Amino acid sequence: MAAIDWGDLRTVQSAEVMETRYPLRVQWTRQAMNSGGAGHTRGGLGTRRALQLTHGQAQYSLLSDGAVVPPFGILGGESAAPVGSYIHEDGKDRPFPTPGKVGGHPMQEGDIIVLQSAGGGGYGDPLTRTQRRCLRM
Repeated sequence: MAAIDWGDLRTVQSAEVMETRYPLRVQWTRQAMNSGGAGHTRGGLGTRRALQLTHGQAQYSLLSDGAVVPPFGILGGESAAPVGSYIHEDGKDRPFPTPGKVGGHPMQEGDIIVLQSAGGGGYGDPLTRTQRRCLRM
């Protein structure tokens, strides 16, 4: 089951379908603020999603590009925020030791995984961006 995207398809999986098929609750899905690279044209925002295991036990695995080397900008644009994930267990947020690679991490009922897809790299020199465009979100 892919929580954010699946293979080469950049689609967000339906919360309702995930909650029907798996013992998961999608706590929230939102845009990852400031995840796009700076540039004359900013890179697109990544996605953040929190998933809670509602009952039983499970294992969490992740294999992703973009965690160590984030999407780069072009023609003077800056890199985007990288892929990231952490687990909220025992009342604490714990990052995984290897960015973008997690293999069979045990989960208990109530644990929450937070995932973030990478943003897009910026295009062009950010210093050429007008003040008016800088104020626009």
